[in-house]
Order: sequence, then C-alpha cells, then structure tokens
Amino acid sequence: PVPPAPVPALGIAASNGDAALYDKVLALSASTTNPEVQTGMLFLTAEFTNPALVTRTLDRVAAGKVRNQDSWILLTTLLRNRDTQEQAWTYITEHWEAIHAQFTMSSGNRVVGAAGSFCSAAKHDEVLGFFGTHKVEAAERELKIAGDNINSCVQLRQAQEGNLQTWLTAQP
Repeated sequence: PVPPAPVPALGIAASNGDAALYDKVLALSASTTNPEVQTGMLFLTAEFTNPALVTRTLDRVAAGKVRNQDSWILLTTLLRNRDTQEQAWTYITEHWEAIHAQFTMSSGNRVVGAAGSFCSAAKHDEVLGFFGTHKVEAAERELKIAGDNINSCVQLRQAQEGNLQTWLTAQP
C-alpha cells in the first residue's frame, strides 16, 4: 500500500518548484523523526517537473539512496506524469542495470505497468520491445496490460481528437 499523499498544495508547489524547494523537501525527509512526513516528503520529490530535479530524483533511486520498497513509487509517479514521463523513461532505459537492481520481488511489475501510461504507437513498440529484452520477474501479465493501455489510449485519441478540436474551435 502507498502511504497517504502529501497535502495537495505541496504537490502543486513541487510541480512548479525550484532547486531550493527541492532541497528543503529532501532535508525535511532526512531530518524528521515522523515516518509519515519522511515518506511523504520523499514521494513529493517525484512531483517536481524541472528536468534537473527529475534527474536528481532518478539519480537517487539509481544510486540506492532510496529504500528499495519506496523506489518504485518514485519511478511510477514520474512515468505516469506527462511532464516527466519521457525523461523518466529515457533515464530508466539508459540506466537499466542500476534501476533494475532497486526492484523488489513485487515492485518491478509496477514500473512495467506505469510504462503503460504512454499514448503513441511508437512508445507501444518501444516499451514492449524494451521489456521484451530486459525481463522483469513476474511482470509478463503487467507488460501485456501496459501494451493494451497504450493501445487503448492511441485508439481513443484517434477516434476523438478531431471531435475535440472541432468542439474547442466552436467555443467562444
């Protein structure tokens, strides 16, 4: 189970936050004795969208500075956010050995599942191709679901994008 999310205002602040705020969040996570605050602040680092800060979060995961049982939450949060998913995916694929080493028996499949958040035929093929050659234990079913999710998004986009554009154009 995922611990409760931080206060929504903190997520909004983080998504627009700078390095100074990121450093304060990390410092609070490291210094507090309250486990909920500690974990909440750690997870908040994945809400930052500044590319340099996204890299810092990913570097912390790859370097093993985040507990294995928490690392997947940061990775899946970054993969599911449209503002960070491409950067997170590229990082994961380029640093696969370090990232893969952080998986627990049950967390790797969650990262595979989060890769199903993309919405293009090219990403469908890329995700399935990557995980086809970079196996994650017990993630075969999750990979099929991820592929199906990407396909569903692509089909919905193809079916409705024109209708949405027409509607938006007609709005005053």
